[in-house]
Amino acid sequence: MKAEVREQIKQADWPRIVRELTWYVSYKVRITFWISTSTNMLPEGLSVKDIVQESIKRFLTEDRKWDSTRIDLLQLLICLNLAITSILNEILFLKKMKLKMKSCLV
Repeated sequence: MKAEVREQIKQADWPRIVRELTWYVSYKVRITFWISTSTNMLPEGLSVKDIVQESIKRFLTEDRKWDSTRIDLLQLLICLNLAITSILNEILFLKKMKLKMKSCLV
């Protein structure tokens, strides 16, 4: 990661970013789980906070090209919806597999 990008990440308004990203992920969770399971509860004891932290961690640990003159950090994290959607899909997949396994054991 370039030094300029690292500095911008350090200077970012993280409380605001986390708050707004949490709102966005909450919305995605409600839509995804309400449509898929008629509930907005996350399986495996996961929370919206866990998903937000995971998406930020993925951004910070993966090599991403980021042009801060075109998009701010919050918008980038929201645009990286693939990470969030991927996490939600993994959760749904695991939940469905557990339900199938339980039905096979009965």
